[in-house]
Amino acid sequence: TSVGQNYGAGEHDRIRKGMRSALGLFLCTALVLAVLMFAFGRPITGLFLSADDPQLLAESADVAYTYFRVMAVCLPILYLLYLYQAGLQGLGQTGIGMVVGVVELVLRIAFALFSAGIHWPFGLFVAEVSAWWGGGLIFLVSYYRAARKLLR
Repeated sequence: TSVGQNYGAGEHDRIRKGMRSALGLFLCTALVLAVLMFAFGRPITGLFLSADDPQLLAESADVAYTYFRVMAVCLPILYLLYLYQAGLQGLGQTGIGMVVGVVELVLRIAFALFSAGIHWPFGLFVAEVSAWWGGGLIFLVSYYRAARKLLR
């Protein structure tokens, strides 16, 4: 919304400042959440798991905690994806979102199939993060191209 309003008002410097501020806020938020996930991830998973078999419960908690840690480390990638997607939409560049959605889907499927083929159970976590990387990279490049063209 901020990018779109400032773009419409011709306040291009405010767009640049706002994107930088949002980037800083997103990265700080990701850091705080990562610390919380590493510190409290295991007890949090215990709130959502239950089983009569203690070994099954322990194994499930280990997988869930591993997922928390992978996601915690990769949150900055996801937040960058969101930031540049929103920036592009504010600049009126909405079509790229559909392309990114397809790329993310293809990456998730490809990594999931590859992981299944080599019997790597944590590949599904990597599949999600690979989609974030692919989508985020496209949004990042597209945003700076659009900004260079539109924010003169």
